[in-house]
Amino acid sequence: MTNISLPHKLEKIFDNAIKLYDQKEYHKSLEEIEEVLKKKPQHPESLSLKGLVLLEIDRKEEALEFCRKGLSLGITHFFTWQAYAIYNKKTKNYKESLKCYQRAYEKDQKNLSLLIELSNMQLLTRDFNGYLDSRKKLLKLQPNKKENWFAFSFANYLNKDYDMAIQTIEKYTTSNKIRNQNEMSEIAFYHNELIEISGNYEHCNEHLDNIFPFIKDKRRWKEKKARMLLILKKYIMAERMYYMLLDQNPSMNEYLDGIEQAKQIIPINAKREPWNFNEKQLKQLNELYSQLQKKYPKSLLINKRILEIKYSQNFKKAFIEYVIPQIKKGIPSMFSNLISFYQNLNIEKNMDRVKIIEQVMFDFVKRLEYVRIGKSDNDENNENDKNKKEEDSIINKKIEIEESRASLVYVYYYLTQHFDKLHQFEKAFEFLNKAIEHTPTLFDLYAFKGRLYKHVGDFDLASKCVEKTRKLDLADRHINNESTKYFLRNQQTKKGTEIFNIFMKDLQNFPNWRYFQVSWMTNEMGSAHLKKKEYSFALKMFQQTTKNYTAYYDNQLTYHQYCLKEGHLCSLMNLVNLTNKIYSYPFYLTAAKGVIEIYLYLHDQGAEFQKELITECEKLEKEINEKKKTDEQYLQLDDDEKKLVEDDDPVGKKLIETKKPLEEALKILQKLENQAGHSLDTHLLALKVYTKMGNYNSAIEAIQKIRKVDPNNFQLHKLLVEFLLQAKNNKKDLNEKINTTINDLQKELNIQSLSEYNQQFLQKNINKLEHRVSVAEVMLLLGENKEKAIEIMMKVDDLEFENKRLLQSCLNILLKLQSIDENYAIQYREKYSEKFKYSTDFNPQILEIRKEKKIQKQLEFEKKIELEKEKLKEKEKEKEKENKNQNEKENEKEIQKKTEKEDEKEKDKENK
Repeated sequence: MTNISLPHKLEKIFDNAIKLYDQKEYHKSLEEIEEVLKKKPQHPESLSLKGLVLLEIDRKEEALEFCRKGLSLGITHFFTWQAYAIYNKKTKNYKESLKCYQRAYEKDQKNLSLLIELSNMQLLTRDFNGYLDSRKKLLKLQPNKKENWFAFSFANYLNKDYDMAIQTIEKYTTSNKIRNQNEMSEIAFYHNELIEISGNYEHCNEHLDNIFPFIKDKRRWKEKKARMLLILKKYIMAERMYYMLLDQNPSMNEYLDGIEQAKQIIPINAKREPWNFNEKQLKQLNELYSQLQKKYPKSLLINKRILEIKYSQNFKKAFIEYVIPQIKKGIPSMFSNLISFYQNLNIEKNMDRVKIIEQVMFDFVKRLEYVRIGKSDNDENNENDKNKKEEDSIINKKIEIEESRASLVYVYYYLTQHFDKLHQFEKAFEFLNKAIEHTPTLFDLYAFKGRLYKHVGDFDLASKCVEKTRKLDLADRHINNESTKYFLRNQQTKKGTEIFNIFMKDLQNFPNWRYFQVSWMTNEMGSAHLKKKEYSFALKMFQQTTKNYTAYYDNQLTYHQYCLKEGHLCSLMNLVNLTNKIYSYPFYLTAAKGVIEIYLYLHDQGAEFQKELITECEKLEKEINEKKKTDEQYLQLDDDEKKLVEDDDPVGKKLIETKKPLEEALKILQKLENQAGHSLDTHLLALKVYTKMGNYNSAIEAIQKIRKVDPNNFQLHKLLVEFLLQAKNNKKDLNEKINTTINDLQKELNIQSLSEYNQQFLQKNINKLEHRVSVAEVMLLLGENKEKAIEIMMKVDDLEFENKRLLQSCLNILLKLQSIDENYAIQYREKYSEKFKYSTDFNPQILEIRKEKKIQKQLEFEKKIELEKEKLKEKEKEKEKENKNQNEKENEKEIQKKTEKEDEKEKDKENK
């Protein structure tokens, strides 16, 4: 440890270096520091500052060395600890950064900026007790700053001391005049939110009345007031409030739910399930929505809710009334509005309504097609039934001849989506082709055709259809993204990337995923590369998604400080709630699963496989670097643009090089366990990782968590057997406590023998495809009869073909059979190729036929070009001949003229 003070001149240079560092003039700052270190090479603060500057210019290893050296020489200086804290903060080591900030503050407790940085790091690391303590100190030191009052109240909220949070905000509002009305409104809402969270609903309701004059967002106030009145069971007042809200927006589900609850038709906070309504509820709802329909006749939501409570003939009449205006207007989203009727079709009355919808739409098709070809509805002989007559009169009255010609395509489109949802693909294609024939310029039809091909397993045609849609409107970013997605799912990564890059302007040829932060794209890229067994690229793409979400988490402090400054305290509450569960979002879960599965695969395959991947990556890197040297567009970029597109690991080589793949997988898994504990996938991944790591206690915890959610899970069955087999093989190396825990687990599950346990699971789940496959895999693990296991795996019952996810399940089985023996995969394809006749995975010959047709077309095209060329040559020859003949005639004429002139001259001579 050294205690070196600088002379006045050097101290000024050092202060200037700090200013330049704050202004992000890093190279100039480095020059100033070097000048100080030339004369005082052991000056701790200068060494630490040099470390921070080097970090900013991407010299991380040197930066760490200088920060550590500065700290070792100046361990009593607050600056060296602060510099090391900043280094750790910028390298995402937040826990270490927090410790360093704490040590720095111990050395200089009068430094307010240091205390603020410490409090920010405490919030980022979720050290709420420390955050409260720091904010309390800041409030005492600077009571005139409103941010400190807000932050102290917020810190108490985070520590669930709601009374103190309320007292703090009350003290601030009573002792300070708040002139900004928006700020006052936000503070009032925050105050009210605290009262509600504390559970004092009566006071919360009274407080809402008191703050009404200060509130700027009146609708938000009314929503809160209505909810409070419902909680306090003041139903009449709550109903009035919801009617006031409904006047403002009659298409809000929340308001209609509120009215139903205020009228005590539906219990408060109960899940709304229309198919479970009893007769009394149906009657009350019918009365309610009849009145609402008269008041708000144009509200599609109210009309839809009327449909939800109708059945049989009543439903038919209501549906006709509901759907006709939409058909006349040509609303493409008609099916999306009615998608809820296609849920829970295993319930008989729900299926009955779908059949009625189908019948009505068929009737529309008949009538509209008759009108289109100039016939009259009177030609039909379906007038016997009284109800039929009434429906006909409604339809005839509502649909006019001129409108019907345009309306027909939307009926076709609806029926296409209807049959697609019911997995009747033949009929879906029939009506879609009719729709395209009717209106070949309708944008949505080609997009849906792509989706339809996707559903039947033909991603090749699906991608072509969506690409055709994209070409109809090249300025549409959404359909551009859809086209990208479809090409990636067809494993055409290069084509997909090219289309995505269309909207990247000048840098479209050099995509750098660090700057895009488009998580759906990186996930799709990862999945596409994984299917192609390009593990380094796949890992890079999935890791990019995880980095995106880490960046969102890291950037929360910027918004946190803004909210405190502007008084947006409710937004601050939402921010903390969001970041507390950011790693539970679907995109992150997908990417995390991909990363963990790849690292587990690398672990299983061993070091030799890893070396092969690294060699492949090195080849690809060389190719990329060579291409850059000759790429004119890249060479034209300036230095800043090159930084944007530069990637130090373009093919994921650094990620593949890891020597401890299980530890890398564990880092991602821990984030999932902290924030996504509700997801079954989290615990399944945990079981896989902990089993391979030999962490048996954690593996058993994961097993118990999975069993609480889904004790009959087919994935758990296989993983459990793998776990027990591994534990059995390593029994001698395990301590007595772990062995006892494993034995207790086996007793709890009544496992005497793994083979018997497997057979019991099969008998229990004999009609479930995934469960049978899991049983077959366990049989192979246990070394039992291979032929019998394959037979179980390949069996698909007729009833299972009604399962909407069957194609994907069968594709998974196909991949498993390929990994066992290609001959079994061939048999499986042949067995179910007719059932999945559109799927290119089950019928690979489809792609071969297309290739042959494409080659034929290309050859025909080339032949045509050759014929045209020959024709052109012949024409040219003919032209040449014509030109030659003309030239000869012209020459003859000239000769003749010359002879005539000469004759005339001779005659003249003779005459003379």
